[in-house]
Amino acid sequence: MMNFILALVLLVLFGKLLTEVLERIGLVSVLANFAVGLVFGVSMLALIDATDPVIIAFAEVGAILLLFVAGYEESDLGFMIQREKKILTVAMLGLTAGIFSLLIFGHHFLGLLPLETLFFAIAFAVTDIAVAAKVILSTRKLKQESSKTLLGIAVVDTVLGIIVLALAVAANTASLLEMARVFGGIVLFFALTVLIYRYMPRMIQLVTHMETDAADFSAAFLVILFLAYIAQELGLAMVLGAYFAGLILQRSPELKARDFSQKIQAMAYGFFVPVFFAWMGLQTDLGNLGEFWAISLLIVAVAVLPKLLAIVIAAMATGSRFKEALIYGVGLSAKGADNLVVLTIGITTGVFAATGMILSAMAVAILLSILFSTLALRLLLR
Repeated sequence: MMNFILALVLLVLFGKLLTEVLERIGLVSVLANFAVGLVFGVSMLALIDATDPVIIAFAEVGAILLLFVAGYEESDLGFMIQREKKILTVAMLGLTAGIFSLLIFGHHFLGLLPLETLFFAIAFAVTDIAVAAKVILSTRKLKQESSKTLLGIAVVDTVLGIIVLALAVAANTASLLEMARVFGGIVLFFALTVLIYRYMPRMIQLVTHMETDAADFSAAFLVILFLAYIAQELGLAMVLGAYFAGLILQRSPELKARDFSQKIQAMAYGFFVPVFFAWMGLQTDLGNLGEFWAISLLIVAVAVLPKLLAIVIAAMATGSRFKEALIYGVGLSAKGADNLVVLTIGITTGVFAATGMILSAMAVAILLSILFSTLALRLLLR
C-alpha cells in the first residue's frame, strides 16, 4: 500500500480540486472528498489502505475539529435549552421510528435473528453527527433557527443511539455491569462537562497572560482533544466531546479577540476535515453492489423514510412549519462513519456475519444519504 504521507497529499490535493469544481455548480465539499476516497479505496483503485493507523488518526482529528467548529461557531446553548422540549421530542420519536421500522423489516423480510435484527436496526437508524454537521455548515445558513435546532437534535440523536447500542451490547453479553458502566460513564461525562464549563473561561484568561507563543491556542486545542478523549473513554463518541468543547470555549472572550476561530477553521477545513471524509470513502466498498443493489436500496429506503416522516410529524406537532420540519428530517438522514462503527461492533462481537448484502447496503446508505442530505438541505435552506 501507499506511503501515508503521499496518501494524505493525494487525498487532500484531489479533494480540494474536485471541491472547487463542485462548489462552482452548487454542490458541497463532502461529496468531493468522499468521491476521492472511493477512487483511491477498495471500491476502485485500492491504492490507499483505510485501516492504516496514521490515516485513521488524521481522520479522527478531522471529525473532532469538525464537531468542535459546529459547537464553537454555530451552536447556542441558551437557544437549545429554550427549545429543549422540541429537540428531545423530535430526536426521540425520530430514532424510535427508525429503529422500530428496521426491526420489523430485518426480522420479517430479511430473516435475521432477534439480536442480529437489533444491531442491524441501530446501525442503519442512527444519524452520523459529523456528516450532518458538515452538511449544515456547508449551507452557510446555520444562523437560522431551524439549522441550530437541527444541530441540537442531531446531538440528542447521537446520545440516544449510544445508549441503545449500550443496551444491545449488554444484551449480547448478558451483563448488567456493562450496562451500568455505560450509563455511569454518560452521567460522569456530563458532570465533568458542567464543571469545565464553569471554570474554563477563567483558565483561558490566565493562559493569555503567559509569555509562551500561542499559549492560548495550545490550551484551547488541548481542551478539545481532552474532552474528545474523555468522551470516548466514558462510552460516548469522541465527536460529542469535541462538540461540547466548542460550547465551553465559545464563552471565552479572550479566544474571540485573538482570532482563534479563524485559526482553528483553517486547520480543520484546510487539511483534517477533507481527510476525514476521504477516509469514509476509502472504507466504503461498492464491490458487491451489483449483486445486492435492489435489496440495498430497499434497506436504505426503510432506514430513511419512516424516520424522516416521524421527525416531520413530531416537529410539526411541536410548532414547526412543514418546511422547517422537513429540514430536520432531511438533516437527520445522514449516514457515515458512526454507522460503520456500529456495524463493525456487531460483526466483531459475533452477532452477525459480514455478509455482502449488509455491507453493500451500508455503502449505499452512506453514499445516497450524503447526496440526498447535501442537495436537499441546500435547496431547503436557500
